[in-house]
Amino acid sequence: MSNWRYPGPITEEDPILILDTGTLALTENPLPEVVGAQLAKIKAPPGINPRIWDEIHNYRYPSKRKLQCCLFWTSNTKKNSAKTYINAANSLLTDHNLILDICPENAKKTTERTIEFNELVDISHYEELRNLVHRNHRHNGRIPIIFCRFAGSLGGESHDTGMTINIEHWLPFILINDDKEIMDNLTLLHEIGHASNCEHVNSGNNAAVHNFMDYPPPKRVGILKKQVIKLARSYFAREA
Repeated sequence: MSNWRYPGPITEEDPILILDTGTLALTENPLPEVVGAQLAKIKAPPGINPRIWDEIHNYRYPSKRKLQCCLFWTSNTKKNSAKTYINAANSLLTDHNLILDICPENAKKTTERTIEFNELVDISHYEELRNLVHRNHRHNGRIPIIFCRFAGSLGGESHDTGMTINIEHWLPFILINDDKEIMDNLTLLHEIGHASNCEHVNSGNNAAVHNFMDYPPPKRVGILKKQVIKLARSYFAREA
């Protein structure tokens, strides 16, 4: 572990120093008291100070935050993996004092939550889908998540299971490929991360920084402190 580096730039909020040797040390200011119960599901590897490790990997946001999501389905979707994705996301989020707040609560495709769209989605459809959701359903303060069928390079034999869309005049929203699944079921959480301005953190074989924004999968476990903070401060996050 001698080549391990802290995942991201050092800021005044970070309670560690990275030494030239690649080791970790406490700064002059002691770490703050841990807020809430530390479940510490991810253990520190040999050679890393467990207290610092917990601050990075097992950080709990000071107040409970709900990430508000509003689910939709295009009329041509054939199955519903929403509940599986939600359960997988919450299995990681709850350790950090975060939780998904889903509308509808049962995460089921209904007539009210279905938008009339029967094509395979490509880049030319992004604005149309967003407008359809806006016209037909109220979702103030929530991020729209649209389960649909991807076309061409977005589906078929590609590995794309979801996308976060940023287009002019709209806040980020998410498309989930109804035809594709992935072993860890973290597609939804991964895209919520992108919508919260979390970037890919490629850990490779370095187990010290495996996290839900790892790409490509499958080693997407855990949420780093700076990612927790971004999720908790996203435009669709509210006090629980």
